[in-house]
Amino acid sequence: MKNLYFVDLDAKHIHVPNSRWYEIGDYKKTGIAYTGATSILQVKSKQGLMNWQIQVAKSGIDPKELGQRYMDEGSKVHDAAEKLMNGIRLEYSDEYDFYGEWLPICRFVDAYRELQIKPILIEQVIWSNRMKVAGTLDELAWITLKGLKTPILALIDLKRSASAYTDYQWQIATYRECLIEMIEKPDSISERLISYLCDTMKLKQTELLDAVKDVRCFLLLLNTPTKKGWRLTEVENLETKLAGFEACNTLFRIEYPNLEYVRELYPTELTLNLK
Repeated sequence: MKNLYFVDLDAKHIHVPNSRWYEIGDYKKTGIAYTGATSILQVKSKQGLMNWQIQVAKSGIDPKELGQRYMDEGSKVHDAAEKLMNGIRLEYSDEYDFYGEWLPICRFVDAYRELQIKPILIEQVIWSNRMKVAGTLDELAWITLKGLKTPILALIDLKRSASAYTDYQWQIATYRECLIEMIEKPDSISERLISYLCDTMKLKQTELLDAVKDVRCFLLLLNTPTKKGWRLTEVENLETKLAGFEACNTLFRIEYPNLEYVRELYPTELTLNLK
């Protein structure tokens, strides 16, 4: 799993990022931090989450502990997928829960091979200045669908789930919008991303924008009741899905009108100055 903190020995502090926020670029220079899309979507799923917590608690299980376990398992699956796509070999060990982690990872490898995935971006932070939101895009890649001879450009979001829930669909529609905005209205930070994409995809900037606007969006579900155990589900009507997210974003800003990002910094040296 990725480090949950960063140590700066020169500045003598430990920075613990808030998982609900994304620092855009070099935060020391930009001062820009946006709320994560998944945090905003909790406005929609809050009642369902509360019902789930009640049912779990009735069975004698601490819902907070179970929820944290699911989050940790999801993070390990995403981390493993990133390592595999970067050419790192993984071996099973007690580090992995078989059903919650290793099995979804195996299914990801199966899907990767069958879809002939050729990644362009992996675990890329993207954002929208207009919506003041950010997120981590799992993959922008070329994939080959059954029955097609040529690859298509696709946004893919990995989900350790059996169903393509509405929240997931709104999330990937938002990521597509973020990517479009970063290319259409670039700032000094996104210019580097555009340059990389143009070089990698061998496209001019205007061609890149058209390609991203035409990108198809998919959820790669890694826990489905099928023979393969995984399913690629396309998310359609993207403008409608984006409107759903924007409604959540509006409600989120109303519910938390004074929400501000505060950096969590802790010292690397301590003393009580006792004599």
